[in-house]
Amino acid sequence: ETIHESWEATGYTPMMTSSGMAAWSSGPDGAFSPDDPLKRRTTGSMNNVCMLGGEWLLFTRTFDQLDTIATFAADTTADSLFAAPGVRETIAMLNEKTVSAVALHGSMLTPDLTFPLGSSLPEDLVAADEETGPLPAAALLMMAVTGGVRAYSQEEDASVLADVVVQARLAMDSPSDAEAAAEIVPSRWETLDSPVSKVPYTRMLEITQAESIGTIAGIDFSITGPPPFWYRFIDQRDWLPFVTTGA
Repeated sequence: ETIHESWEATGYTPMMTSSGMAAWSSGPDGAFSPDDPLKRRTTGSMNNVCMLGGEWLLFTRTFDQLDTIATFAADTTADSLFAAPGVRETIAMLNEKTVSAVALHGSMLTPDLTFPLGSSLPEDLVAADEETGPLPAAALLMMAVTGGVRAYSQEEDASVLADVVVQARLAMDSPSDAEAAAEIVPSRWETLDSPVSKVPYTRMLEITQAESIGTIAGIDFSITGPPPFWYRFIDQRDWLPFVTTGA
């Protein structure tokens, strides 16, 4: 009840999903206003919200997205995301100030699902593997961020991004695979160019820390390029440093 009252107090309007679930919205159609303090920090991605099962908060840009997900959640009998291998450990390794995260199933990181059908591995990736060895298969890649990331003009002070930490977490099959990933991914990041933007990955994000804890490999970055890149590279399949080339 306190959460619901706080949403209304900050400008959310009570609504109802098609499955009868209570929800709140500050812009059902995904509208974005730079004058709105919440939308300015989240680029409209938190316009709509509901609580699933009394435990999970679901935020979406448009109400149609929220309605679809909430309806599926109400009808499904599938296990929770926490039941997937490595998910709980991966979330536990995120920075305590994390405000947003997106997960990608490890099967998406294979060459077959990354590159055009029938194509061979890019030469620069082959050369990187010759230096470090192949990257073992991952069960999960999770990208997360500790603060609101928005676009800014050249005239505007970009210091708002200084404290933002972008995080990559790879759930691996074993501690040795996690150790390898914590070395291989940073090496690739430092040497490879993005096949989408045609510029070095270091011009987008700069590595500040890499480590492994148990079966999870963690790499932290600071923002050196367009702020939305931390999640946009997943939409664009621009994940060359994370492509698994080993067993």
